[in-house]
Amino acid sequence: MNTQQNHASILIVEDNPLVLGIHADMIRDIHSEPDMAATGHGALLQVRQNPPYRIIFMDIGLPDIDGIEVAAQIRALELTGHRKAVIIGLTGLDIADVEAECLAAGMNLVLTKPISQEKMKQLIDAYMPKKVKLSIVRTDDDLATAAEG
Repeated sequence: MNTQQNHASILIVEDNPLVLGIHADMIRDIHSEPDMAATGHGALLQVRQNPPYRIIFMDIGLPDIDGIEVAAQIRALELTGHRKAVIIGLTGLDIADVEAECLAAGMNLVLTKPISQEKMKQLIDAYMPKKVKLSIVRTDDDLATAAEG
């Protein structure tokens, strides 16, 4: 678990250790170290204990609480002041069978697993805030004013 200063902005919720590891490796290569949870209860604990996540990759078929219910509970938490995360549902099922229910629970998007690294990068690029680099340029007039003052 990350501390406030070193907090991950992405949470992966996946009960299959192999898939969890693959997704974590992809996110590390693209962006940063993600937080991870293997159960719905673990995901809710992470969301409650850590600063807000920007993106949550949510497996729909979790062993304790399904990802659809977890997404609905996260959306309820957001009503109490948590910043709204982008929740991307991931399923091994036909999307047509689950998409309407996922979106109704508050997921922003539903995708079929496996997800490629290129698709993961597109999602992270689309939903993560862009870092802005500011530069301060001093002119000769600024330096002369500072020397006089």
